[in-house]
Amino acid sequence: MSRFHFPPFERGGGDILLRARHFLEIYRKRYDKAGCVFSEAAERWMMNNVWPGNVRELRNIVERAVLLSPGDKIQVKDLAIVQSESEPPESPPGTEITGLGEIKISLPPWGIALEDVERKLIEAAIDQADGNISRAAQLLHLSRDTLRYRIKKHRLGG
Repeated sequence: MSRFHFPPFERGGGDILLRARHFLEIYRKRYDKAGCVFSEAAERWMMNNVWPGNVRELRNIVERAVLLSPGDKIQVKDLAIVQSESEPPESPPGTEITGLGEIKISLPPWGIALEDVERKLIEAAIDQADGNISRAAQLLHLSRDTLRYRIKKHRLGG
């Protein structure tokens, strides 16, 4: 049996949008949603999103967005919901993670402990990766060993 290897996308690759539009065209026809299009914000989100997956993941995301979007315009929230079925992790105090993958941090007058922010990010990555440390490390753009060191430093996990 032959196995196909689909390489992961790189951040900001024009390839992502080209392929996403191709899959959109396929699923618009398949599910009789001729007017279905990506919003400009959704296209920007796809271009700016870190895609740890591959073409198959993108295809699945587009298909589910076509099926689940309430209107003819696929919004960022339609794509984000597809990527993460669970509720988004609670942000550390004074932080906001936008749908475009940007992190905005506003320091309250009493400040924020950097250790707390790091701990919350690590916990969120581990949750999103279903406990898979290698996957969580990828989400945080860290090596597996660095993440394991930080897990130990923050006394996280069992």
